[in-house]
Parts: sequence; C-alpha cells; structure tokens
Amino acid sequence: MHLLVDPDAPGGDGRAEYADVLVARVPLLPVAARARAEELVARWPGCLVAAVPDVGGGCALGARSGGSVVLPAWAAHAPAPVVASVAHAWLVAGGSLGDLRAVAVERSGDTP
Repeated sequence: MHLLVDPDAPGGDGRAEYADVLVARVPLLPVAARARAEELVARWPGCLVAAVPDVGGGCALGARSGGSVVLPAWAAHAPAPVVASVAHAWLVAGGSLGDLRAVAVERSGDTP
C-alpha cells in the first residue's frame, strides 16, 4: 500500500510531505520530465518514486534509491499513476528502476 499524490494539485504540497509516490499530471518533453521526476524525489524525503508523463505518451520515473528512466510510449501502456504504482511495487519488492522495462494494463471481460 502507498499514498499517491499530485504535488501540483491544489493542496498537493501539504500532502506530498507524506506521500511515497508522487505523480505530476502535466506532460513535459522527455528530458524535462526526467529532470522533474528527479527533482520531486530530491525535494520530498518520503517519496520513494516519482512519475511525470512525457508529451510523447511515455513516462519518466525517478527513484529514491537513485537513478531515473524514461519509459517510451510503447513501454508505458498505462496512465502515469499506474506506472508509478507499478514502479513502487517493483522497488519495494527489491527490483531496480533500471530493470523496469515496461508497464501495461491488461483488461479482461466486460468488467468496468
């Protein structure tokens, strides 16, 4: 379980202090998205992983454990909050951010 917060939303600064996952909602160019993800992790000590969508449909991730990656659109088949949550689970399970290659959402049946 984790707390996911948009640090840019109204009141987000107050909740970001307690969040272990931060997700910015405004897409940026890939280089800027990666820098923003790294900045979020550096700014908020409780943050384990930060995600920032990129304008091409991918997602940049930064991790408290160090490092950052940009998953291109073909590898990030899910919204940024989902990518961030998967990355959080991956890191908590002992995985490395550099080893996370893709995130996809699988839907089955007609369930909403």
